[in-house]
Amino acid sequence: MSGDKKYFGGGKDAWGDDDSLLWSSLRQGSGEAFEVIYRKYIDRLYNYGMYVFMDNKLVEDAVHDVFVELWRRREFLGETQSIRFYLCRALKNNIVRKLKTKERLSARYSLPDDFALDHIESPEVELIASQLSKETSETLNRAINALPEKQREIIIYRFYNNLSSQEISSRMAIGLDSTYTLLSRALRELRKNIKDVNLLLIIGMFVF
Repeated sequence: MSGDKKYFGGGKDAWGDDDSLLWSSLRQGSGEAFEVIYRKYIDRLYNYGMYVFMDNKLVEDAVHDVFVELWRRREFLGETQSIRFYLCRALKNNIVRKLKTKERLSARYSLPDDFALDHIESPEVELIASQLSKETSETLNRAINALPEKQREIIIYRFYNNLSSQEISSRMAIGLDSTYTLLSRALRELRKNIKDVNLLLIIGMFVF
């Protein structure tokens, strides 16, 4: 994205945690808002992509494409209640297109035509309810209950209670680095026990 660097501002982040104002500023052409979004979400997007697809080059290329398109289409972007959901959705779609183009969309990664991440703008609790069937919910519950106690606790805090890493650190009385390590271990264990790529994608959208 070197060709777009001239648009990046170097000033102080004036948006804080207000994603709606940040998104609005991007839509109005603010290069500084774009840079803030890039810094805030690039690692989350990469981790999300790798959590499901485990292909470093593919995920890196897809994340790059997402941000390039985000800047190029800034004036045509619609409203969103969650920048994180918007970017995760865009990354998922980009990766699937790349896999199909390369004819690498195996049965493990195939997604049904009616897979519904493209319209996600609702509150997170409503999203869980709408996306998880009874069978899928039972699969997820079994996988979470099979985790060691601390890993199970941190997944519940992050996925169901939507607590930030800082909030989890305080709640569990552990350091922030330990929080990241524990969450990473819990996700690795979940990934071993869950083969449904749709469910992995949904989990990833909340966790990263």
